[in-house]
Amino acid sequence: MLEVPSENLLRSIFHTLAYSDVFDYPLTADEIYYYLTSISASLEEVTQALANEHIFAQVGEYFTLPGREEIVEVRKHRAQIAKQLWPKAARYGRMIARLPFVRMVAVTGSLAMSNTEEGKDIDYMIVTAPGHLWTCRALSILMVRFARLEGVSLCPNYLVTTNAL
Repeated sequence: MLEVPSENLLRSIFHTLAYSDVFDYPLTADEIYYYLTSISASLEEVTQALANEHIFAQVGEYFTLPGREEIVEVRKHRAQIAKQLWPKAARYGRMIARLPFVRMVAVTGSLAMSNTEEGKDIDYMIVTAPGHLWTCRALSILMVRFARLEGVSLCPNYLVTTNAL
């Protein structure tokens, strides 16, 4: 016999979906489990709560808040855009990583979640060696200008040193 999900679990699932809804990003059961707020629950408990309760909308594998089912198509469309942008992000990320004093490069923003829109830039976090932040910033701005010549928009918007992590 299946257990009735707790009110706390249902509330946590609702909060998780409400947060992702801000970004027009419906979630799968696995993603709800991964991003679950407030409480801990097993994947089985989350899946059971989603299956037994009709307080959430479901379209295919995705769950949304009721009345927000249209964001499933938004997510799929943005994922297609991201799929085209990821090779460029990887290419320029490798180029930035080769700059002197760079210790790490990471994609951030909407592309990091494969939830980007047409024409958006590629956001990066760059970690530098201590004492070289401004040098790395200047070199990364040169990379931004180089990429722009190829029609790619880069945005190195987070720059920190290894001693500021």
